[in-house]
Amino acid sequence: MRYVLIGLLFALMIGAGLASAGEYPNGYTHRPIMELFTSTSCGPCMNYADPAIAELWETEGDTPEQPWVFIAFHQSSGGALDDKFVTDESKERAEHYLVQATPTAEFDGGYIEVIGGGEDTKDEYDQDFDDSGNRDDEIFSATDFKEVTMYIHQEFDGDGFMVNVSVEYPIDLDDKMPTLDGTLEVFMVEDDIWAYSSALDEVVLLHNVFRGYAIKDMDVQLNQGDSATFIGRWDIPHDVEVPVDPLNVFAVAVLYDDDDTSSEREADGNHHAQSPRAVQCTTPRATLYDLGEEGPIIGVPEITWNGRAWDIEVYLNDDDNMSSAWIFYTTNYTENSTDVIEWQWAEMILPSECHGPVCDIASSGIAKVEIELGRTEAFYFRIVAYDGNKTASISDIMNSVDYASSSKGDKGGTETLPLDPSLFILAVAFALIVVARRRRRE
Repeated sequence: MRYVLIGLLFALMIGAGLASAGEYPNGYTHRPIMELFTSTSCGPCMNYADPAIAELWETEGDTPEQPWVFIAFHQSSGGALDDKFVTDESKERAEHYLVQATPTAEFDGGYIEVIGGGEDTKDEYDQDFDDSGNRDDEIFSATDFKEVTMYIHQEFDGDGFMVNVSVEYPIDLDDKMPTLDGTLEVFMVEDDIWAYSSALDEVVLLHNVFRGYAIKDMDVQLNQGDSATFIGRWDIPHDVEVPVDPLNVFAVAVLYDDDDTSSEREADGNHHAQSPRAVQCTTPRATLYDLGEEGPIIGVPEITWNGRAWDIEVYLNDDDNMSSAWIFYTTNYTENSTDVIEWQWAEMILPSECHGPVCDIASSGIAKVEIELGRTEAFYFRIVAYDGNKTASISDIMNSVDYASSSKGDKGGTETLPLDPSLFILAVAFALIVVARRRRRE
């Protein structure tokens, strides 16, 4: 269900210190968005377009400030037609731009369109982001570029993600069109997915794969000085060929100006689809940077065996209080493996402060959870914590063996996690050396 809350909520956020429009990395007027239409069975995609954007993303885009964002919409193209990330919605997005072939890249809703790929694709994409990010009032355009402030927060709830998008259209006395009539899309994407490419006949690492919508085709009508908040959600699908990793999922909010369907860089825009041009894009990570927010502090966990399951405790702290915390755990993780991680998750019990019958979540304290795995099962885990502003912190992947401590067992003895196999082998080898030396002396 989607709701629109106008005025008061966003005014409170502004009072908390929203940044003004125009203050973006690289001196851009906004964060540009690139929508790439690609396929794992498409040779030019896998040889040129995908490696080009992957290199740019890893070195320039996937940074704390995220100066730009891209989304990969996978299509049924190429020889094998075996791309596992093709959905009706990804194909519908291609039809929105009248995409005829892969790879095709649409920058800022078709302001720049790049069809095909080659040896210079990386440099071309790099320049296209700069040209899109520096869009402003265009002399020969019938419409102005409308500078908009936008932020997004997301929170995992066990079944999917809730998203909250705040939009402000600041007053600009030089603007020829003081009304914004736009469309808001919130795309849910997953980064760092290992998948087989029939075009290359090998497993490749994919970035920012489109998985679905949290908000789709939401009308946004604002006058200068107005603001609004939009709420949506996305449930994790279970009928997909490649399971979703919630820890690698993030929301991408994009606002398109419905009054601008023709502006472009010289003559290389998408002038066939009459698609609205994007005026702003953001992600939770970009929002964190823009607002100067910091997620909760996650302390060092402690793991103990309670006789039937594993108890995990961790210290959490945040001045904005806590909203929720989750533990993700698995027994099939192997470092540097290309296998899909099969995460399980459980909500943690947060510390609370009680005044009589009323209890509020505290700003700091010990969060607890019980994991029902066998005593001999070592596991890997990550902790995700959200503060009162829905700002998240995510821990590194941790091995339970490293954080286990002794505890009371069923019979009053001590029980600990099993010894790391590598340590066991070293211990046996050391014992054999000691025995051998004693025999020589005898």
